[in-house]
Amino acid sequence: MPNHKSAQKSEPEPRLGEWLTRLFALLFVVGVIQSVTQAVVPLIPTLIGSSAALVAGLLAWRGWGYYQGLEKNRQALLNAAFYQLVQQNQGQITALDLAMQANLSGDIAQRYLKRQACDFAAHFDVTEQGEIIYRFATARTLATPVSGSTGSGEPIASLIQAELARRLEVSPSSISSKKRRPNFSEWSKTRDPENIAWQYSPETQRFYPMD
Repeated sequence: MPNHKSAQKSEPEPRLGEWLTRLFALLFVVGVIQSVTQAVVPLIPTLIGSSAALVAGLLAWRGWGYYQGLEKNRQALLNAAFYQLVQQNQGQITALDLAMQANLSGDIAQRYLKRQACDFAAHFDVTEQGEIIYRFATARTLATPVSGSTGSGEPIASLIQAELARRLEVSPSSISSKKRRPNFSEWSKTRDPENIAWQYSPETQRFYPMD
């Protein structure tokens, strides 16, 4: 029997043109990657900086809102404690009294009392131990109904700004900023403990209850 040698087929080698095409494609991809890299890399610090600034701004905004909320709550607590002590102690109050009543530090209570003393023209005495006793001369106004009578039996006909502010449990600056507005009487009525509306007289610079 004749020997037949099995013919082995070999894959054709790539032509030169195919190699060149692949090379050009590779060079094109490398060029695109290099161009994109050169365009993006310089922007990375800017993008990082912008993101950091945005995050910092958001954190600052939320932090400020949180601080404002705490400050508002603390102010409300101080106001409530202050007016309660003024009524209980017939207008005499110390920083220690306020600090213990509101559960705050003595420095905060002292600064608050200084502001209130300026607003209400309060007097003060200094004890031998160096403690300051503030005396609010109009302290009885808040607890005295306008429709009632004073110790002499005469009804209260009018109030000064500090007295009305104490009665309405607001600051004198709030009264000053609103007293000339058309809706002042309605506003004061909503704040008054006896639902009494007040009106301001520029001539006497006093406040009178409306009938």
